[in-house]
Amino acid sequence: MNLEAVKTLATSKFARQVLVTQKHSPKILFVAGVVGVVGATVLACRATLKISDVLDGHEKQKSDLDILYSETSPRESSEQRDQNKAKAFRKLQVRTALEIAKPYLPAVGLGLVSIAALTGSYIVLTKRNASVMAAYAAVQKGYDQYRERVRKELGDDKDRQFAHGAELQRVEEKLSNGKTAITDTKVVKDPQIGGSPYAVVFDERSKHFTREPGMNSSIVMMKQNYANDKLRAKGHLFLNEVYDMLGLPRTKAGAVVGWVYRNDNEAKTGDNYITFGVFEGDSEWVEKFIDGDEKYAVLDFNVDGVILDLI
Repeated sequence: MNLEAVKTLATSKFARQVLVTQKHSPKILFVAGVVGVVGATVLACRATLKISDVLDGHEKQKSDLDILYSETSPRESSEQRDQNKAKAFRKLQVRTALEIAKPYLPAVGLGLVSIAALTGSYIVLTKRNASVMAAYAAVQKGYDQYRERVRKELGDDKDRQFAHGAELQRVEEKLSNGKTAITDTKVVKDPQIGGSPYAVVFDERSKHFTREPGMNSSIVMMKQNYANDKLRAKGHLFLNEVYDMLGLPRTKAGAVVGWVYRNDNEAKTGDNYITFGVFEGDSEWVEKFIDGDEKYAVLDFNVDGVILDLI
C-alpha cells in the first residue's frame, strides 16, 4: 500500500469518526454538562470548607488593626489616624474578598463550561428538531399533492386502490345453469403495505380488536367520533393520541403530526375533522368490513401535518 492510499484511508476514517461524533454530539454535550455541574458542586463544597480559615484570619487581622490604631502617635492627628485606619480596613476587606473568591474560581469556571455544554446540546437538538419537522412537512405536502393529482386524473376509487396497495382480481364462479360468471374483486394483498406513512392496520395488535362479526367497525367508528370530540375540546390532537385510543403502537411520526381545530373566526389549515379513512368509498373490501364480513381494516388518517407548524 503506497503513501497516498494510506493518507486517503486515514482521512476517510477520521472524517467518518467526526461524522459519528457530530451525530452523538447532543448526548455528549449533555452528559459532559451534567458531569460538569456535579463536579462544580463538589468543588464549591470543598471551597466552602476553606472559608472558615480565611474568615478566622480576617478577624485576627482586624483585631490587630484595632490595636495598632488605638495607640496615639505624636506624628499624626486623631483625624489622620482614623483615615489611615479606614484605609487599612478597606485593604483588608479587599484582600479577604480575594482570598474567599480564589477557592471558588475552579468551581465557577467548571460551572460556566458545563452551562455552555448544556446550552450547546439544547441548540443542536432544537436545530435538528426543526429540520425533522420541516422534512415531515415536506413529505406530507408532496404526498398530498400526489394523491390530489391521482384523484383528479383517475378518481377517488383509484386513489384509494393505489394508496392501500390493492389490486383487482378476476374471480370466476360457476352458475347453476352451467354458465360462468366473471367478476372483478378489489383485494388488498397485504394491508400493511401501501397507504400513507401514517396508515396502520386495525388487527389483533389492538386491545380493542374482537372476532365478533360487525363489532370492529362499530369500535372504529366510536373511536373516530371520540377523536373528533377530543379535537374540538382541546383544539389540537397528535396522531399518537389517536393510536393510543385504538390501542395501537405509537410511531415517531405520530409524535409531531396531527390535527388542529379552527373555529369560525380562524383560517382553517385542514379538514377541521378527523377521519380514519375506512368509512369513505364504496370498495368491496370496505363494505365487507362495515358489514362484519371482514375483521381487519386499514386506517389511513387525514392528518393536517406537523402540528407545531400549524399553530
